[in-house]
Amino acid sequence: MVKIKKNRWVKLLFNPGVIITLFLFFYLIFLIRGDLVKYFELISEKKFIQKSILAEENLKQAYLAELKQLDQSDYIEKLARLKLGLVKKGEVGYKIY
Repeated sequence: MVKIKKNRWVKLLFNPGVIITLFLFFYLIFLIRGDLVKYFELISEKKFIQKSILAEENLKQAYLAELKQLDQSDYIEKLARLKLGLVKKGEVGYKIY
């Protein structure tokens, strides 16, 4: 009885259909695994690029707002006083350290 069961398993395992099916199964598993790894890497890279684009768009908006302010003479005067230390005629300039 034991020999019959063992013989049945041997016939089942060495059946060409079973061997081909197992080979295809493992081949597809390894094939899909590589694609899944690449897929998740691409998703991660996409998120990073989207964050970078959003940061650059925010920076662009800030630059456009400052550019719009540079058309006003009051803002230009304020920048000249703060960054260049310029003073009007009759004023005395001093620095605080």
